[in-house]
Amino acid sequence: MDPGDSSSAPCSAKADEKEEFHLKADLKMSETVVVHWEEKLMQDLTNKKHVDRLPVLVSGKGAVQFLGVPKLANGTGRVRSNAVVALLMELGIEDRVLAVF
Repeated sequence: MDPGDSSSAPCSAKADEKEEFHLKADLKMSETVVVHWEEKLMQDLTNKKHVDRLPVLVSGKGAVQFLGVPKLANGTGRVRSNAVVALLMELGIEDRVLAVF
C-alpha cells in the first residue's frame, strides 16, 4: 500500500482514534501518574530535515505508558512544557499528574 495514497487515510484515522481510545482507557486505570520527558533531535520523515521532538511517557502502578512525541517549534523550556501540558490535556489526564521529571 502506498503511504501517499489518500484512500488509506480514512483507515489510518480510524486506527488512530481507536488507539487513542484504548490509551485513554488504560491511563484511567491509574489514579496518579508521573510524567517523564527527554528532548531528542529526530529526523522528520516528511521533509528530510531535523526537528526537535519530545518523547513523553507516564508511569504509574508499576507500568510505563508512551503518550506521544510532539513536534516542537524550538527547544526552549517554555515550548517543551507547553507541549507536555497540551498532550496531557488532550488525553484528559492533567489532573492525575503527581510529579514531572
